Amino acid sequence: MAQTLLYRGGRYTNYLNMIQNGFDLSKISSNYGSTLGPGIYLSKSPAEAAGYAADKHTIIEVPVEGLKTYKLDRAYSVDSSKQRRKLRKIIEEAKTQNYNSLESVDGLETVIWPEFANLIHWDCADIVKYQNKQ
Repeated sequence: MAQTLLYRGGRYTNYLNMIQNGFDLSKISSNYGSTLGPGIYLSKSPAEAAGYAADKHTIIEVPVEGLKTYKLDRAYSVDSSKQRRKLRKIIEEAKTQNYNSLESVDGLETVIWPEFANLIHWDCADIVKYQNKQ
């Protein structure tokens, strides 16, 4: 099965906790991370992840096994109940087609749905320093 490396920004202590214990699923949609619906938010872009890092450089790189991502063809506003309903329908349909995650239209966010959290190998993750090469 194919493996994909994804990234997440946050605090160093959280990275250590994720490597030791996995992602705390009770945190899903608790204060943030609901733009694309409930799930575990990661990115294909180390630069995007670094934007969420406490120090803007230290991120976690985590392998994901068997990622099958449904790519959105447009942005949806979480401020619009009509658009939230539409997004929920898209997610339901994507799941019936055996997708396990959703990718934003710009490709910067990937949300892995909670029932597929076992695809993320936190125990094999690395904490890395991202250096912007601009």
